[in-house]
Amino acid sequence: MSKLVVVLDPGHTQNYNKGAAADYYEGNMTLDLAQRLKAELKKYGAEVYLTRTSGAQNPSLDARGKLAITEGATLFLSLHSDASSSASTSWVTVIRSLKRPNSVALGRKLASTVAGLMSTKLSGYSGASGGVWTRKYPGYSTLDYYGVIRAAVASGNVQDAFLIEHGFHTNPNDCAFLDSSARRAELAAAEAKVIAEHYGLTASDPTAGLPSYKLGSVSRGDAERVVALAKDGFFHGWTHFWRRRRTPAGSGPGDRRGLF
Repeated sequence: MSKLVVVLDPGHTQNYNKGAAADYYEGNMTLDLAQRLKAELKKYGAEVYLTRTSGAQNPSLDARGKLAITEGATLFLSLHSDASSSASTSWVTVIRSLKRPNSVALGRKLASTVAGLMSTKLSGYSGASGGVWTRKYPGYSTLDYYGVIRAAVASGNVQDAFLIEHGFHTNPNDCAFLDSSARRAELAAAEAKVIAEHYGLTASDPTAGLPSYKLGSVSRGDAERVVALAKDGFFHGWTHFWRRRRTPAGSGPGDRRGLF
């Protein structure tokens, strides 16, 4: 396909919706996750836009969804975490548009991937299937409840429109996961990989699929060699790589000068 255009919507605004963790706010998490997901999607050659790029911004729901139309996006993805009066409630929900029944397969893959990473279950909302749920506006049988989704699917160019609830920020375990920058890096890499596979994208960056925190201070060239080894089936390449970096040349069994 031609270049995939994606609009990511970091839900809410800064310091909005406090969670179980002392420093967690849904609006702060969603912006960080969106920025990470944008970086990961660009590794697959996608063109990515955000509905807000700073904490203080708070576009209207209509403006968020319409950006997908303005930019000619194929995919609109609104990022959130859910809330409940019960601290024990935990599951992942991917909400799709009522007008996009063909979005089910991608929605289910996103739901199962996120739930797997967060060690929780798929949506328990009535009517949800495989983690994918639709919600109707009261009094209408074919009108989406969520304004961002309604606005995004007002044009036919938006093929898939979702709102992802990444667990519950009112659940201590879910909130601790989402409050971790390392875990958010894992989410971004995993979600980007699902999206890329669904749309048939090929990675233009050899670090695609690897959470950014796992690369640390390793050079791009070193990362490319490690990824190449992994693809060739040499799963111990990473261990050997670090031995080579940490052991002085010729100092003993740990010397791996000939590895690369």
